[in-house]
Amino acid sequence: MSFEMDNYEGGQAKTKNDVMTKDAAHDEIRLARQHGKFFVWKSAEDANKGGASRKRYEYYSKHVKTFTDYDSAKRNKHRMLHGDLINDLIKGHVKFVGTGSKNLDIEHSVLEMDEDHIHLTECPGITKAL
Repeated sequence: MSFEMDNYEGGQAKTKNDVMTKDAAHDEIRLARQHGKFFVWKSAEDANKGGASRKRYEYYSKHVKTFTDYDSAKRNKHRMLHGDLINDLIKGHVKFVGTGSKNLDIEHSVLEMDEDHIHLTECPGITKAL
């Protein structure tokens, strides 16, 4: 894979410009997808993109507003590479917004906690005993 961030150490920011770790970015994407959030991108100029990365960014920052758009765009490597979203989230070039929420089936859900949040996550393969 051509994306250098795939070898990124998940626990620490790689550069001083990183706003989150790779692990945190993966978690944020998972939660944003679950809750139907929308993408808000910085302009290509503000994101300080160059070369082939800028060309892709100019496309997807204008066209990718939902996870359906994202799934479609990453099918074409000239529009978006697999790691572009992770990298842009780590660098603070994109954020997720919206009040979209998904009603989870409590019988097929797991309660997850970290130091700041409690999340109810859908896990279709489990059934809770009452």
